[in-house]
Amino acid sequence: MAGPVSIAFVSSLPRWGGGEKWMLHAARAMAERGHPVCLIGQPGGEITRRAAASGLRVRPLKMGGILVPWTLAALRAILVRERVTVACVNQDREVHLTALAAAGLTGLRLVPRRGSPDPIKGKPFYRYSYARRVDRLIVNCAALGDKVCARAPWFDRAKLRVVHNGIDADAFAATARRGRVRAELGLAPDRLVVSLVGEVGRRKGQAVLLEAVAKLRADGAARDAVFLIAGEGSGRAELEAKAQALGLADGTVRFLGFRTDVPDLLADTDLLVLPSFEEGFPNALLEGMALGLPVVSTPVDGIPELVVDGVTGMLTPPGDAAALAAAIGALLGDAGRRRALGEAGRGRARDAFSQTRVMNEFEACLTQWGR
Repeated sequence: MAGPVSIAFVSSLPRWGGGEKWMLHAARAMAERGHPVCLIGQPGGEITRRAAASGLRVRPLKMGGILVPWTLAALRAILVRERVTVACVNQDREVHLTALAAAGLTGLRLVPRRGSPDPIKGKPFYRYSYARRVDRLIVNCAALGDKVCARAPWFDRAKLRVVHNGIDADAFAATARRGRVRAELGLAPDRLVVSLVGEVGRRKGQAVLLEAVAKLRADGAARDAVFLIAGEGSGRAELEAKAQALGLADGTVRFLGFRTDVPDLLADTDLLVLPSFEEGFPNALLEGMALGLPVVSTPVDGIPELVVDGVTGMLTPPGDAAALAAAIGALLGDAGRRRALGEAGRGRARDAFSQTRVMNEFEACLTQWGR
């Protein structure tokens, strides 16, 4: 392994999401391995706050548009002062900002990481940033490579590397407090709880879940279960209206909004669902599996790299509410099957996607350039 490298993690979003969560984990891991690390983030942003609280060196920077001169000058000054040799980013704006701010700086490598299937745009400025300035592009599952590069045939795919999301299953389980969320929501210890965790919108398939729940109710297969939808997004009002129209606003389906206590929520869950239309490599499923939860999801993008159908969970076609209802109903009625799938999932999360294993792969992406 090469010696320490000075790494800057650049985050331009004030909100908290899967990309920010991954970045914070990666920054901590690289710092623990002896690499000089700083996080450049929006003042008051959630990742900025959490990074500072965890002891990372933080450089707040209000990031404007990619052509705002003072933003570029301030970012360049930080990169020079911190003697950064690798800049790791998530968003396209961060790619462009860092590419421009670092222009002319020798010895600085730019490494974006993609966790969603959004393709690189074919616009000329993207071609400049991704073809001329990006040194390596990390995707969090093999399935994303083709999607990310679909509109950019000029991108050199030799720069692609796959680094899955990872988890310290035992440490994550240790943070989960069982019974707290059930007590908060007034749910009995023996009531079956089905949860969906993710940004509210079409991609995650919450509307399909509502249709499946309505079918389960009509067929008498809901088994007095409660369905919890955790997350925020622009589609929440429409989704709540749909639940009302389907007669599910009687407590059968509950919208919890954004939660900062996902480990506790999962600890009080019996079955985790994620009927996505598009995905990267979803943290929600990985965390649920780490806690021994059976999962029902869809075979899109990176999910089959995580969930083994019939072994660690069940996969149903995207948009197929009837198939989703059948899978949920079958597992709600079979506690032994839930336990078997959950235990297999826990073992897979611990062995195949351990934090140590994936951070070894990530570190190699930042330090080994002759391969």
